[in-house]
Amino acid sequence: TVVTATGQNGGPLRYGIETGVLAIDSQTGVVTLAGNLTLGNFTQVVMVSDTSQPPLSSRANLSVIVLPAMPLVLQFVSPVLNLTVPNNTTAGTVVAVLQASVTGGGGSVGVQY
Repeated sequence: TVVTATGQNGGPLRYGIETGVLAIDSQTGVVTLAGNLTLGNFTQVVMVSDTSQPPLSSRANLSVIVLPAMPLVLQFVSPVLNLTVPNNTTAGTVVAVLQASVTGGGGSVGVQY
């Protein structure tokens, strides 16, 4: 990704980025990966300034969504769920234990029931 900006006086621009998993080339605005990614969303602030006196500057939020490299598949361990429960079963009695798993994506993802 390249962050672009235009200076008022046509002089060189200097780019910067807050500390995080992304880095930016201060002269070209090219954004590169500087750390490990985790699934989810994050935002880093990018900055640009020119060489005028006093210098002009601007900040922007660079929002990133990190997706799995492979699609995630969520499925029940047993695809067919048949229960037989007597009608005199008392409230609070465990009648089934469900299990599901997530495969793919190259990362760890929790399953909530």
